[in-house]
Amino acid sequence: MSLHLLSGGMPDDDEAYAKRVGFWLRMARERAGKSQAGAAEHLGFSSKSKSTISDYENGVTLPSLKVLRRLAAWYEVPLTVFTQPEPTIEERLDEIVQLASAAEQRDWAQAGERGPAVDDEPGAEPGRRSA
Repeated sequence: MSLHLLSGGMPDDDEAYAKRVGFWLRMARERAGKSQAGAAEHLGFSSKSKSTISDYENGVTLPSLKVLRRLAAWYEVPLTVFTQPEPTIEERLDEIVQLASAAEQRDWAQAGERGPAVDDEPGAEPGRRSA
């Protein structure tokens, strides 16, 4: 597995991209101290249309570039936060876990090739065999 997400690569599908954009929309809005109702009003929607903003933030609907531009300006963040979104914290953690799991599986396979009786007692030297 590569460090695709950790290096800021784009998700492989539209749904993952929409979720990533939504994550950063929510982070930017909260950082700016704005409400979903306020964002809806800023975009010319009814303040009761905060469900549209919620859909954007939850990756249900991907906003248009025009909407992203307006929100970026209102939240005072660069447009690229939304058009070239970095991996979310959850994506990074998932990839770290996957990389660690792959490394552990390799370690287990190598331990199996060395044979049984690797000491797992606390304080034992790694790789030292029991007598």
